[in-house]
Amino acid sequence: MHVLEGEIVLEVEGEEPLPLRAGQSAHHRGEVPHRCRLGGPDGARTLLVIAGS
Repeated sequence: MHVLEGEIVLEVEGEEPLPLRAGQSAHHRGEVPHRCRLGGPDGARTLLVIAGS
């Protein structure tokens, strides 16, 4: 996931929440429970890439 604008918080089970702002990215294994939420009062735009093994 790459944040194009705004701020989100990536929450992955077993990990500390990770705030991400424009220009930052993160990756995680899809089978681990996770969610993204807005990190501020404004909207955000992200690019999500899903890759198979």
